[in-house]
Amino acid sequence: MAALNERSLEENPNARPYVVFWVAPWQKTISEYKAFVTQEAAKRYFSRHKKKPPPVTPTLRRDFQQNLVYLWEEKFIDAHSPNDMTEEQMERIVQRVSDDFNMEAPGIAYKKPNPRHKYAASTYDPTPHAILMKRKKLTWVLHEVGHGVDHKINENQWSDHGPSFVRTIIRLADRYQVWQDPEKLEEEAKKMGILVADDDALPPLPS
Repeated sequence: MAALNERSLEENPNARPYVVFWVAPWQKTISEYKAFVTQEAAKRYFSRHKKKPPPVTPTLRRDFQQNLVYLWEEKFIDAHSPNDMTEEQMERIVQRVSDDFNMEAPGIAYKKPNPRHKYAASTYDPTPHAILMKRKKLTWVLHEVGHGVDHKINENQWSDHGPSFVRTIIRLADRYQVWQDPEKLEEEAKKMGILVADDDALPPLPS
C-alpha cells in the first residue's frame, strides 16, 4: 500500500491518493492496483486481500521463463540423469521428497506418451495435488514434484517456472542428484538470464 505525496494532492484535489497494488517479484512497474480516497478504505481493502492469491492476470502470472528453464534443465541437469525408471521407482522418489519436505505426497500416475508427439509433457496439477508422468527420467520426476514443493511449501502463487521454482530445482538436484554442483547450476542459470530466488528467500530446508 502506498500514498501519493502532498504536492500531488495540492495539484489534484480530486485524486485518489491511497493505492493498493500487486507486484510480482520480477516486475519493475506497477500494473495491477486499486486507488482509494481515504487511508481507512485502502487499509480495509488491503486487510481483506493480503492473504488471498494475486489476481489471475497475464501480467502477474505470466510464465515468463518457462522455455529457458526447460533448456537449462536439459543442458545441465538432464544429461546424466537416470532414465527408464519404473513406475514404482517414480512413486518412491516422489514419496521420499515429500517426506523430506514435510509435504503430503502428490498422487502420481504414468501415461505412455503418444509416439506421434515429439515432446511428451509431464504435468503437475496443484488443485488435486497430482502428477501425471509421461517421461521416466529422474530429472523430470523431480521437476514435477518440485512444482508441488514450490506450491505447497514455498507457497509460490506467481509464475510456475519463476525464481522460487528454479531455486527449488537446484535444491532437489543437490539432494537427490548428488553428482550435481548446485553452485554451478545456479551460475549457468544466471548466465542464461534465468532469475533465481535467493536461498534464504525460501523456507529453510528440513534437516
